[in-house]
Amino acid sequence: MSSAPDRRALAEATQALIKTNQPTTNHYEAICSALEKIAAQDFGIPIKVVMQADFSNVK
Repeated sequence: MSSAPDRRALAEATQALIKTNQPTTNHYEAICSALEKIAAQDFGIPIKVVMQADFSNVK
């Protein structure tokens, strides 16, 4: 089972993203990193969270 401090870190990273009006890749990196830690603890195996983006429509 994942530890309370690691779950709290995920909640705080998510809250930081929710509160900002200018999200950055750092916000998403913090969430992914925290989620990797929690999932690895819960499943007992190394976990890698991958975000993929399609920027072809970005101007």
